[in-house]
Amino acid sequence: MAYLSIGMGIVTATAFAACYVRFASVEVLGTPYYHTSVATTAIASLVELGSEPIFAVMQQYMLYSKRAAVEISAAFSKSLVTCGTSIWAVRYGHSLGALPFALGYLSYACTVFCGYFIVAAYQRKDWHFSLCLSRINASDNSTYIGGIFSWRLVTLSANVFFQSVVKHLLTQGDSMILAAMTSLQDQGIYSLASNYGGLLARILFQPIEESSRLIFSSLLNFKGGKRQGDNVAAAKNHLLTVMRGYMMISILIIPLGPALAPKALHILGGRRWTAPEVDGLLALYCYYIPFLAFNGICEAFVSSTANPAELRKQAVWMGIFVSTNWT
Repeated sequence: MAYLSIGMGIVTATAFAACYVRFASVEVLGTPYYHTSVATTAIASLVELGSEPIFAVMQQYMLYSKRAAVEISAAFSKSLVTCGTSIWAVRYGHSLGALPFALGYLSYACTVFCGYFIVAAYQRKDWHFSLCLSRINASDNSTYIGGIFSWRLVTLSANVFFQSVVKHLLTQGDSMILAAMTSLQDQGIYSLASNYGGLLARILFQPIEESSRLIFSSLLNFKGGKRQGDNVAAAKNHLLTVMRGYMMISILIIPLGPALAPKALHILGGRRWTAPEVDGLLALYCYYIPFLAFNGICEAFVSSTANPAELRKQAVWMGIFVSTNWT
């Protein structure tokens, strides 16, 4: 199933890159190396997507230490390339626009792809299957598309895919509106605040959400027509434990975050970022982060246990919230 995302990614990455170049504002088009940056980002996204089949296998086998090693190396490579290119451009008086960030993302994607490929080469002896596409010999071939893709999984994946589209519009709608209706300065202030504000969510909450999703899927699967009581109890304990931990963190973030976040930005970014707009956005993000945490773990539980009908119902409600957000 992971190979389907690669085929879809080629089409969507090309289409979105072309649309972004075609409908960009004059101010954005005047950015140095704009077209090169967009093309580099599109290529990097496809390279990263090429590692999806191996990533799915690593998740299934819970190879978290190897995944962490690969992603830490990729993040270091991305930071090194981005900072190195930016420092070189400033020192020699070149204006590269967003190109350093595009090159950094390309470095990240290549490191992830090569790292996962190396892991697969060493671990393949322990896997009793091939990473290449192969036909499935089943008694009822009507349950498979071309003898390869399960109809049930395709249907479930389609529901999750459209739900992800709605979720993307819900979470990134503000950025899309800003890109279409505000200046680059306003976009920069918002990007700075959102990136620093969401740092805790990306470092702490996202890995917990992804691992919990796999745990819930493993425990709350159907076996013999009903869910096993011990597995349900284990999944419940895991969910409650994570939510209690999030509650403890929220108790600290909500009262202390609005006062400490601007000061932390001044230390990390320097006094040149001192502005009421940035400080105000960072303070608001401190109230937003707990909602991100609780929403992430609850969504991991729902997506791992809900049936297609329930996922479609959830997608409808998310669509309603998207409309409300954009309005």
